[in-house]
Amino acid sequence: MPHTTGPTATTTVSASASASVDALPWEELVTSALLGTDRRPPASRGGPVPADAPGALLDAAALHTVRRRAGLLPAVPEARPEPAAPDPRPALPEAARHRLAHLLADRSAPSGGGRRGTAPDLTELIPQWLAIANRRGFRAPAALLPPLLDAARARTDLRPQALAFAGPRGRWLAGLNPDWKFALRGSASGAPQTDTTDPDAVARLWEEGLFAERVALLDAVRAQDP
Repeated sequence: MPHTTGPTATTTVSASASASVDALPWEELVTSALLGTDRRPPASRGGPVPADAPGALLDAAALHTVRRRAGLLPAVPEARPEPAAPDPRPALPEAARHRLAHLLADRSAPSGGGRRGTAPDLTELIPQWLAIANRRGFRAPAALLPPLLDAARARTDLRPQALAFAGPRGRWLAGLNPDWKFALRGSASGAPQTDTTDPDAVARLWEEGLFAERVALLDAVRAQDP
C-alpha cells in the first residue's frame, strides 16, 4: 500500500481538520474561544486539530454566522401597545423639573468622599419634593418616568407619592417593564385597590400585601376612621 507524504498529504489533513472545525456546533466554538484554543482546541472531540487553531476557529465562526443570518426568518411583528391614557395635569415648571432630575440622578450616583456624612444625601428630599408636586397637581415629565419608577422600586416608602405623580403614563410604562410591575398593584393615588369598608378584604391585604400596599391601606383606614 503506497504511503503518501509531502504537500498533498499536509493539505488533505489541513482540509480535514478545517472541515471538522466547521462541523462543530456554535456552542463548542464559543467554549473554545472563551477557554482559548490551547486549552480547548476547536476539534478536540476525536477530530484532527488544525495547525492554525485560532484561524480555523475564526473561519468556522464566520461560516456559522453567515449560515445563521442566511437562514434567519423574519420575526412576526407584535401588536403595537395602546397609547397611554391622557394626563390633563399641568407640566412641571422648568426649575422644578431640573431639581427633580438632579435628585433622581443623585440617587444612582456613587457616594463622594471617603468618610460617611461628608456630603448631603439629596435623596432624602425626594419624598418632600413629591408631596409638594402632588399637592400642587403637576404631572411627571415623561423623560423622568424611568428613573422615578426605579427610585420607587428601590424604596417602598416612595411608592404612593411616586405613583400618584407618575399618573396614567407611569402605569402604562410599568406595564411594559416587568421590573416595575409593583406600580400595577396600586391605584394612581397610591391608595389600595381594596374596599376599606370590607373587614375581610382589609384583613387579607394587611396580612398578605406588600409593605407599600400595607402602608397605603393604613393611611386609607386611618383617613376613614381615625
